[in-house]
Amino acid sequence: MDESSVAAAVAVAIWGFLAPLAQKAAEPPPDRPAAEAAAAAAPEAEESDEADGAVREIGEALRFVRDRYVDEVPTDELAAGAVAGLAAALDPWCERLTPRDVSEMEREDRGSYTGIGVSVSEGPGGFVLVDWPEPGSPAFRAGIRMDDRIVAVDGVETDATTFDEAVDRIGGEPGSEVEIAWERADGGAATARVVRAALSVPTVQTVRRIGGDVGYLFLAEFASRTPRELRRAVRSLHPATLRGLVIDLRDDPGGDVEAAVASASLFLPQRALVARTRGRVPEEDDHNYRSAGAEAWPGLRVALLANGETASAAEIFAGALRDHGRAPIFGSRTFGKGLVQGFFDLEGPSGPATLKLTTARWFTPSGAMVHGAGIEPDFPFAQTDEEAFALVRARMLAVWPELAEPSVRDRILAVPDRALDAALAWVRSGDPPPAARPESAPRIPENPRAPVRK
Repeated sequence: MDESSVAAAVAVAIWGFLAPLAQKAAEPPPDRPAAEAAAAAAPEAEESDEADGAVREIGEALRFVRDRYVDEVPTDELAAGAVAGLAAALDPWCERLTPRDVSEMEREDRGSYTGIGVSVSEGPGGFVLVDWPEPGSPAFRAGIRMDDRIVAVDGVETDATTFDEAVDRIGGEPGSEVEIAWERADGGAATARVVRAALSVPTVQTVRRIGGDVGYLFLAEFASRTPRELRRAVRSLHPATLRGLVIDLRDDPGGDVEAAVASASLFLPQRALVARTRGRVPEEDDHNYRSAGAEAWPGLRVALLANGETASAAEIFAGALRDHGRAPIFGSRTFGKGLVQGFFDLEGPSGPATLKLTTARWFTPSGAMVHGAGIEPDFPFAQTDEEAFALVRARMLAVWPELAEPSVRDRILAVPDRALDAALAWVRSGDPPPAARPESAPRIPENPRAPVRK
């Protein structure tokens, strides 16, 4: 397929989407008076003219690229770029996905990945800093700990490559080996050959009792397996012997909406409204999500922790429990991502692709639109980015102290967690939770497409 064919194909595809506007404008219903039909058709005809103009503009742009761009561009790149640009003009969560991207998303939902089991970030000067090794992972067994610096991968020094190149070099197929050289956080150096493995990370983590009487768990994300993991985790804490439960949603980016609904159902009465979605195609996009089954632990006091990185499905969970008066929120305002994406199959010159497209907004049971606004905590506690990162690692060290050398561990655990301390005090106090908010119809502002943080 040459560039002119791509231009035609894109134009045809867009026209196939917009043509019904022209058809409706040209064919008024026969059972309406002529004057009424003409009046109704006028704005539709205007929309049809706009559709014609959009198709012409895109076709002309592609023609200029074909004829005048300084280099020849492969046709599949032109088509992919056109779709990617269309998606990027909408919001930060719309995008064109390759089959590999889709497979990666499915793998993440299953919680599996391949590697040595280490979370890293780019340190000052571009070196690879170990945030933490996963408990029991090949990296942990090799002796890699928090704040170690990876200085070479398979003999290639990390300061001679980009950070992304170094990370790609660490990854590989299960069963293959990689040589890692690192400098220890407490001094000294080490080198080891590490065998990569297929690893699985649960969505419900650091399950423990605090002070013997309050349960604690961290919800890292929401995936299809989260409701099962959550039920199993709470049961392991023997809830009948607890004064309450603290659920940590800080830094939870969200995930699967239906998993959030099913997880919230464990703490809500049967048929309680969890969330609403509203879109432009009501039969496809408008849903009232309600809890299924009886509340699992009706007498258990619950408190939630949230911060500015609590987003999407995690906000659905928090908003439902808060609106029903089931749990107060401690921490800071949540991120404010209240959009739902659908997935649509595409067929391009290089094969299949997928369009990830925002199709609806979601609302809390009280009708609040979280997108762009977030959820305000009942008990606010501000924290710096440095404190937030330290607390991420502190909750891991509370269960697995061996993930860091003593000097590093002591420094991290010295950072106070004021929100958690306040939540524990509230659970033990017996004070009632904030009042429930009555169910209400969704409230959509005049300018719902106001820009938000990415």
